[in-house]
Amino acid sequence: GRRGSFGLSGRAPEVQLGGGARPAGLRGEGRLEHVGFNYRTRPAMPVLRDFSLNGPANSTAALVGASGAGKTTVIALLQRFYDVDRGRILVDGADLRADVPTEAAARPPRAAPW
Repeated sequence: GRRGSFGLSGRAPEVQLGGGARPAGLRGEGRLEHVGFNYRTRPAMPVLRDFSLNGPANSTAALVGASGAGKTTVIALLQRFYDVDRGRILVDGADLRADVPTEAAARPPRAAPW
């Protein structure tokens, strides 16, 4: 059977979500700034190196590329399955690691915040 969107269904996140601040409203602007990431099982093989992306609120973006280019990894990072090793991910200017509430980070894998 199908494993779900981007193959992330059924996986347990590596990151334990703690809560974060509750914003008055969520506009949905997303930004990845100089993100670097390696899977713990393959520390010598970087998946993302200095990756940046800006997603304005109320816009649609598509990640396209060859197999193994990091598309699913970007979605997994947005969903907090993992934390970035370098750089940061912002939602409405708030760092996803510390400032974004759990419910904003826990959307289905196919629904990025922008």
